[in-house]
Amino acid sequence: MAEAGASWLIGTWETTGETADLTSIAYSWAIDKHVVLVDYLSRRGRSKGLIAYRAHDDKIVQVGADDQGGTGLGTWSDTDGHPTLIYEHTTAAGESRRIGIVFEKVDQNTAQVKLYDVSGSHELGNDPVHVAKFTRKK
Repeated sequence: MAEAGASWLIGTWETTGETADLTSIAYSWAIDKHVVLVDYLSRRGRSKGLIAYRAHDDKIVQVGADDQGGTGLGTWSDTDGHPTLIYEHTTAAGESRRIGIVFEKVDQNTAQVKLYDVSGSHELGNDPVHVAKFTRKK
Protein backbone atom coordinates (compact mmCIF):
# COMPACT_ATOMS: atom_id res chain seq x y z
CA MET A 1 0.00 0.00 0.00
CA ALA A 2 2.77 2.40 0.87
CA GLU A 3 4.60 1.61 -2.37
CA ALA A 4 1.41 2.29 -4.32
CA GLY A 5 0.84 5.65 -2.59
CA ALA A 6 -2.29 4.28 -0.96
CA SER A 7 -1.36 4.51 2.73
CA TRP A 8 -4.09 7.12 3.13
CA LEU A 9 -6.61 4.25 2.84
CA ILE A 10 -5.49 2.74 6.15
CA GLY A 11 -8.38 3.07 8.60
CA THR A 12 -12.11 2.40 8.61
CA TRP A 13 -14.35 3.96 5.97
CA GLU A 14 -18.16 4.11 5.88
CA THR A 15 -20.55 5.04 3.13
CA THR A 16 -22.93 7.93 3.47
CA GLY A 17 -26.48 8.09 2.18
CA GLU A 18 -29.39 5.68 2.27
CA THR A 19 -28.85 4.04 -1.12
CA ALA A 20 -25.29 2.91 -0.46
CA ASP A 21 -24.82 -0.84 -0.79
CA LEU A 22 -21.50 -0.94 1.05
CA THR A 23 -21.59 -0.18 4.74
CA SER A 24 -17.93 -0.18 5.74
CA ILE A 25 -14.45 -1.22 4.72
CA ALA A 26 -11.44 -1.27 7.01
CA TYR A 27 -7.77 -1.48 6.06
CA SER A 28 -5.19 -2.19 8.77
CA TRP A 29 -1.46 -2.89 8.73
CA ALA A 30 -0.17 -6.30 9.88
CA ILE A 31 3.16 -8.13 10.05
CA ASP A 32 5.28 -5.01 10.54
CA LYS A 33 3.51 -3.13 7.72
CA HIS A 34 4.29 -5.87 5.18
CA VAL A 35 0.62 -6.74 4.59
CA VAL A 36 -2.74 -5.03 4.90
CA LEU A 37 -5.80 -6.77 6.32
CA VAL A 38 -9.16 -5.94 4.76
CA ASP A 39 -12.53 -6.21 6.52
CA TYR A 40 -15.54 -5.50 4.29
CA LEU A 41 -19.10 -5.35 5.60
CA SER A 42 -22.20 -4.75 3.47
CA ARG A 43 -25.89 -5.51 3.60
CA ARG A 44 -25.12 -8.61 1.53
CA GLY A 45 -22.54 -10.03 3.93
CA ARG A 46 -18.98 -9.85 5.13
CA SER A 47 -15.59 -10.65 3.68
CA LYS A 48 -12.00 -10.65 4.86
CA GLY A 49 -8.92 -10.16 2.76
CA LEU A 50 -5.19 -9.70 2.69
CA ILE A 51 -3.13 -7.35 0.52
CA ALA A 52 0.57 -8.05 -0.01
CA TYR A 53 3.45 -7.21 -2.31
CA ARG A 54 4.40 -10.16 -4.52
CA ALA A 55 8.09 -9.61 -5.22
CA HIS A 56 8.62 -12.25 -7.91
CA ASP A 57 6.43 -10.34 -10.39
CA ASP A 58 6.45 -6.88 -8.73
CA LYS A 59 2.67 -6.80 -8.10
CA ILE A 60 0.45 -5.85 -5.20
CA VAL A 61 -2.17 -8.58 -4.85
CA GLN A 62 -5.29 -9.08 -2.78
CA VAL A 63 -6.93 -12.37 -1.80
CA GLY A 64 -10.21 -12.68 0.02
CA ALA A 65 -13.06 -14.90 1.18
CA ASP A 66 -16.63 -14.13 2.18
CA ASP A 67 -19.30 -15.51 4.49
CA GLN A 68 -21.16 -17.09 1.55
CA GLY A 69 -18.27 -19.38 0.53
CA GLY A 70 -17.00 -17.09 -2.21
CA THR A 71 -13.37 -16.23 -2.87
CA GLY A 72 -11.59 -13.41 -4.63
CA LEU A 73 -8.27 -12.53 -6.18
CA GLY A 74 -7.16 -9.14 -7.40
CA THR A 75 -4.30 -6.87 -8.36
CA TRP A 76 -3.70 -3.28 -7.23
CA SER A 77 -2.38 -0.62 -9.60
CA ASP A 78 -2.63 3.09 -10.28
CA THR A 79 -5.23 4.74 -12.50
CA ASP A 80 -4.58 8.45 -13.08
CA GLY A 81 -3.02 8.76 -9.61
CA HIS A 82 -5.73 6.77 -7.83
CA PRO A 83 -5.30 3.36 -6.16
CA THR A 84 -7.20 0.83 -8.26
CA LEU A 85 -8.14 -2.77 -7.54
CA ILE A 86 -9.07 -5.16 -10.35
CA TYR A 87 -10.81 -7.96 -8.45
CA GLU A 88 -12.39 -11.22 -9.56
CA HIS A 89 -14.92 -12.69 -7.16
CA THR A 90 -16.09 -16.29 -7.55
CA THR A 91 -19.19 -17.45 -5.70
CA ALA A 92 -19.48 -20.83 -3.97
CA ALA A 93 -21.49 -21.95 -7.04
CA GLY A 94 -18.57 -21.09 -9.32
CA GLU A 95 -19.98 -17.91 -10.89
CA SER A 96 -17.35 -15.21 -11.44
CA ARG A 97 -17.51 -11.46 -11.82
CA ARG A 98 -14.62 -9.09 -12.39
CA ILE A 99 -14.88 -5.51 -11.14
CA GLY A 100 -12.62 -2.50 -10.99
CA ILE A 101 -12.61 -0.36 -7.86
CA VAL A 102 -11.03 3.10 -8.06
CA PHE A 103 -10.37 4.98 -4.81
CA GLU A 104 -10.21 8.76 -5.19
CA LYS A 105 -9.05 10.82 -2.22
CA VAL A 106 -11.25 13.90 -1.81
CA ASP A 107 -9.60 15.02 1.44
CA GLN A 108 -8.07 13.37 4.53
CA ASN A 109 -11.47 12.10 5.72
CA THR A 110 -13.41 11.67 2.48
CA ALA A 111 -13.00 9.29 -0.43
CA GLN A 112 -15.00 8.62 -3.54
CA VAL A 113 -15.13 4.99 -4.66
CA LYS A 114 -16.08 4.14 -8.23
CA LEU A 115 -16.99 0.62 -9.36
CA TYR A 116 -16.42 -0.34 -12.99
CA ASP A 117 -17.11 -3.36 -15.13
CA VAL A 118 -13.83 -4.87 -16.34
CA SER A 119 -13.17 -6.35 -19.78
CA GLY A 120 -11.49 -9.68 -20.45
CA SER A 121 -8.24 -7.79 -20.99
CA HIS A 122 -8.54 -6.25 -17.48
CA GLU A 123 -9.45 -2.78 -18.79
CA LEU A 124 -11.88 -0.59 -16.84
CA GLY A 125 -15.16 0.26 -18.53
CA ASN A 126 -15.70 3.82 -19.73
CA ASP A 127 -18.21 4.85 -17.06
CA PRO A 128 -18.58 3.69 -13.45
CA VAL A 129 -21.56 1.44 -12.71
CA HIS A 130 -21.70 2.74 -9.14
CA VAL A 131 -20.20 5.68 -7.22
CA ALA A 132 -20.19 5.98 -3.43
CA LYS A 133 -18.86 8.57 -1.02
CA PHE A 134 -16.99 7.26 2.03
CA THR A 135 -16.03 9.06 5.19
CA ARG A 136 -13.28 8.02 7.57
CA LYS A 137 -14.69 6.64 10.81
CA LYS A 138 -13.22 8.43 13.80
